[in-house]
Amino acid sequence: MEIARPPKSLRADRFERNIQALRIIAQQRPDDPEAQRRAQVATDLYLQTWPHHTLPTPVTTYNPAKSRRKSRKKSRRTGSIPSLPNEIYEMIFGYILAEYPTNNRERLFDACPNVTRFSLNASASDSNDSVAFQTNKQFFKFWNQLTHVEGLRCSESEDIISISKRCPSLQRLKIDCFGRLDPGTLLDASQIWGKTLRTLNLDWLEMPSETTIAQLLEHLPKIEEVFLGHLHDILPSIHALAHLSLPQLKRLRVASYRKWNTDHSQEEDAAICGMITAHADTLESLSLTCLYVLSRSVLEAIKKAKKLEFLNLEVLRVLTDEEREELQAACPKLRIFVNFLADTPRKVCTENSTGPI
Repeated sequence: MEIARPPKSLRADRFERNIQALRIIAQQRPDDPEAQRRAQVATDLYLQTWPHHTLPTPVTTYNPAKSRRKSRKKSRRTGSIPSLPNEIYEMIFGYILAEYPTNNRERLFDACPNVTRFSLNASASDSNDSVAFQTNKQFFKFWNQLTHVEGLRCSESEDIISISKRCPSLQRLKIDCFGRLDPGTLLDASQIWGKTLRTLNLDWLEMPSETTIAQLLEHLPKIEEVFLGHLHDILPSIHALAHLSLPQLKRLRVASYRKWNTDHSQEEDAAICGMITAHADTLESLSLTCLYVLSRSVLEAIKKAKKLEFLNLEVLRVLTDEEREELQAACPKLRIFVNFLADTPRKVCTENSTGPI
């Protein structure tokens, strides 16, 4: 479930156009019961939600066969919210959140007892939401059930970290926010979810120091997937990964969009080689996105990853046919290989397939 804060001056006609689109699809598919159901249910939810300031009530779905079976036992039908595309729910919830006062917004979370994934695409630090998230007991129950928490571009890292500290069963944490990060708060939060986290995705303008990254990853014994990306110096993160033991690491992605200094190419090569070699025994997926001319030594390090199935190299060099063949021979499980030129419009320069490259 994604929580986004729309503008205060909402226009109902935008939502109406989406509902109308579903109706047109239903008209075009008269023999498609799913299209008919989605159009009707979306319309019903819309009428209940906007602009009447009420949460959607449970919608009863009718199954004739099931109804006949139940009628013999004289059991009454119970209501349920049917399955709709996430975009429909996100839009409805977005309108509710924009119009509801904070003290009533808790009803939305209380009405979602089975939600395990939460995305925030708005800043709560400058509103009463931040206080409610941290002090309201109804929110506590909601946070406790979450396994996936994502902070998207319009969110604030401190909000996401604060929420994550309420999630003792967290398995996936993504913070994709512009701005700076307080390393201390992140390390403090990792004491809560470190033992359960399997996926860590950090993308900032400025990444914490090598020491901070090392300390953070040391708290994650079950980590299987790591993505570290930002616009500034990537080497501290690479150095940290090169000196860590992560026995369950399967997927690694490192991204930087700043031009690398060619005067330090040997240092960069050594760091990347060390990072790959340190985790070669467990890696199944590797992605490097850097404005960097890939060296032969890095290719030799990649060849050590015998379990590698996916390889993405978005760098300043396209591999030769001979180099691709060497990779395939050294990594027999490799099935998908993508090679982009990082400083040009994205175009596949090598084969991308589900079979041998």
